[in-house]
Amino acid sequence: MTIRTTIMTAVLSLVGGAAALAQTKPFSLKGLINGHEGKTIYFYYARGEEMLTDSTIVSGNAFEFKGELATPYAQATIAIEPPTDNYYERHQEAYSYFYIEPGNLSVSLNVYGMDHPIVIGSKTQTESDELDGLIGDEYALFSIYNKEYRNNPDSIYMEALDKVRERASRSYEEKNIQFIASHPDSYISINCLRLQMSDMSLDSLRNIYNSFSDRVKVDENARDVADEIAARERIEPGKPAPLFTATDINGKEFSLESLRGKYVVLDFWASWCVPCRQSNPHMKQLYAKYADKGLDFVYVSDDDSNPDKWRKAVEVDGLEAFHHVLRGLKVESTNPYKFDKTNDISEKYAIHYLPTKYLIDREGNMVGKFDSDELDTKLQEIFGY
Repeated sequence: MTIRTTIMTAVLSLVGGAAALAQTKPFSLKGLINGHEGKTIYFYYARGEEMLTDSTIVSGNAFEFKGELATPYAQATIAIEPPTDNYYERHQEAYSYFYIEPGNLSVSLNVYGMDHPIVIGSKTQTESDELDGLIGDEYALFSIYNKEYRNNPDSIYMEALDKVRERASRSYEEKNIQFIASHPDSYISINCLRLQMSDMSLDSLRNIYNSFSDRVKVDENARDVADEIAARERIEPGKPAPLFTATDINGKEFSLESLRGKYVVLDFWASWCVPCRQSNPHMKQLYAKYADKGLDFVYVSDDDSNPDKWRKAVEVDGLEAFHHVLRGLKVESTNPYKFDKTNDISEKYAIHYLPTKYLIDREGNMVGKFDSDELDTKLQEIFGY
């Protein structure tokens, strides 16, 4: 699997929404493939919120597909086995992923290396290939690390490999930022920025986003970045904490505003999150120490799809003294890649990692984001002991 495959998987529905309403434009994809003569080849791609599927028989080592795009580019997949919706059930050696655009395109495929398509006519794919070449060494190191970890996680070499992986990760991030900065008119750049934005400072994210061309800023991924910037700006220290109302773990209505006059630790967690569960004893200690001084805890769980596990975790960890709500993310039953974030509390607070802990002051303003030890220090500063 190439870097391109990883990026594409993360943005499977990449160009939907309002863009899907745009006028469609035709494309033609002519292909060559070895070792698959007389057999079926499958092709599917995103058109707005639709996933269109086609197939044909390879004849003379050649095939052709035609279609229409409602967007300037889209992810495409060619497979030499019947497609499955479950990504993890695929035999990855049978799949090829690349970007298509309106116009005349061509692709050359090797059945013994489907993950290296040669595409002509797609500027977006050319840029994707350029990025792959830039970060290929780092990705190769990640593959070695992942294989070693799967096969022997307790190996004496893992400590050394951890250091190699850390250096590779820094280099990977730096090269991605280098590519993004030098390609402000690239859809690949905005895809990369969307994937890396959670690790970037607000100022860096804002500066890079502002450098993009107008045509890139209307892309779905660019809108996600703009929403991220807006969310981060809303939760800067001193800003009013975004309010929410939700049904709590006891079936009663809970409002964050009801805790005005108290300091509030807003803890985003999940029953399946090991670091979250490990921090719970410390949070209970802080509550016991400062509750009578006006400190309260609101736990927002990422367990919307598993409320029973959420309730069990609260019971097992002895967190009944806290306020508990689910984040409010809904998955559409007809499309597992489409989410209703209307009531998503995590979205309001730009949550990307668990656990994430915020502190809110008595007036309902953001104090800041803290890890467990930092929170301990901050509360000592506030309460004087």
